[in-house]
Amino acid sequence: MKTLFFSEAPSGGGVEIAFLDVWSYWSPHVLLSVLAVTAFPIWVTAFCGSGSGMTGIMKYSWIFYVISCCEFAFLAEVGNRRYHGNFGWGMCLGIGIVTLSALMRFINYVHLEREDGRYRAAVFIGAALLSMQFFLGIWYYWRVLTTPVQCF
Repeated sequence: MKTLFFSEAPSGGGVEIAFLDVWSYWSPHVLLSVLAVTAFPIWVTAFCGSGSGMTGIMKYSWIFYVISCCEFAFLAEVGNRRYHGNFGWGMCLGIGIVTLSALMRFINYVHLEREDGRYRAAVFIGAALLSMQFFLGIWYYWRVLTTPVQCF
């Protein structure tokens, strides 16, 4: 479904609703890409809480990320800038804030130094997911520099 709803000039341009058109151009497996970039923050949000629920920064960063994902998923520019991905900038900023707030929460959780098995498993899996996200980031930038296909 592609519907033009704004046009800046008679020569073209504007914004239209095009579900996953731009996103799937850059990433053939959108769900896998989102899961790869959010695995660590999801884990920390779900399993590394102190029992008091999400902190304010974490809650608002997730809200910001979800809204910016919806913006990138649904909107596309019309014309020669269609696949530039300009509606993805908010998502890039949002995942940075989500990951940073998750990292702060994870560091606080690691410093609890409890001895139970659930704590140790949460720390081990969280560290593995953080390492995976780091190495996937390096791999992604290597692919950006060496191939025209930029994600998996």
